[in-house]
Amino acid sequence: MKKILYVENDTASLLFVKRLLTKRYDFESATTDREALMKLKDNNYDLVLMDIKLNGDLDGNEVMKWAKDFKPDSKTIFIAVTTESDYNSAQNFLEEGFNGYFSKPLDIDSLISSIDFFVGKKRV
Repeated sequence: MKKILYVENDTASLLFVKRLLTKRYDFESATTDREALMKLKDNNYDLVLMDIKLNGDLDGNEVMKWAKDFKPDSKTIFIAVTTESDYNSAQNFLEEGFNGYFSKPLDIDSLISSIDFFVGKKRV
């Protein structure tokens, strides 16, 4: 089963996505930058959904960059999750090293289809 980490400081969003993805994937979550760093250090994930605005010292972009520097050979896919939905923001996320992005509120069908695509899982 593919392993996914969702880093999200909004409890309601986290619980909603967790309920949708737990049966499809080995799902873990983190709610702070420090918790995310520890999990990324100690585990190998196929995909990370990364909220950009986190509680703590680092934002999601900085956490993603740290993870890529810490494990440079990792094939982990990073998807930005943000309230920003304009073209320039999306382009910036891709230039910073994210493999994709989702704007909040999340479109669940698009989210699941995209995750399935990125991790190579066929939909049932």
